[in-house]
Amino acid sequence: MIKFTNNAANFYSLRADFYDNGEPRTQYGDDRTYWEDMVGRWGHLSGLTITRLHPTPEQELRLAVLNNIEAENKENHSAECSIFVQHGVIVPDEEGCPFLQSLAEEHKEPTLNYFREQKRQEFKKERENRMLTPINNIQVGGEKDRERIQGAVNNWDDLDKNEDGTKNWVMYDNSVEPVTKEELEGAKKGYLLRVDRCFKTYENAVTNLYLAKTVNDILNVEMPDED
Repeated sequence: MIKFTNNAANFYSLRADFYDNGEPRTQYGDDRTYWEDMVGRWGHLSGLTITRLHPTPEQELRLAVLNNIEAENKENHSAECSIFVQHGVIVPDEEGCPFLQSLAEEHKEPTLNYFREQKRQEFKKERENRMLTPINNIQVGGEKDRERIQGAVNNWDDLDKNEDGTKNWVMYDNSVEPVTKEELEGAKKGYLLRVDRCFKTYENAVTNLYLAKTVNDILNVEMPDED
């Protein structure tokens, strides 16, 4: 969000939003052709939008605070300075820059909440990944997967089956294996039970984030495996 010239911080003029393999990305700069060329060249990048950067009054105030601090070579801590100006967050001393530490107490709550949200997003992604995991090699994570299973169960008597009453099924690893109606029903039920466990585990982990009172305590909170 900010750049340094002669040890003075200023805002970039442009914000670029795009997708990198489907994941949203945001960058700041002054040259729109840089992003236009980059996204046009690489196939994994898409959805580019470039807008003028309009800092909030709070961000402008924090930029002024940063520029009023007497310290040399602030650009050596550009990442920590940028996160301070953008979010009002002070990165802890062992990882951050020393000349911002005098502001740590004043910005304690924004800092804690910022790291809580970062960790919460990690837990959310982990929760979603766990829910996508196959059950006994039967794919259940997608809505269409579960519709396919339910459709087979509902119409089991009318389906083409093997002599032993099983049905050949394309599994998660793309192998074809014989399955019974009970195995498909068990996979769908197992998915529903797993979803319930995943959300309970996620909720407990998020609760622990808000019980943590320091950044280090927040970073040490983990989302445990389900029993």
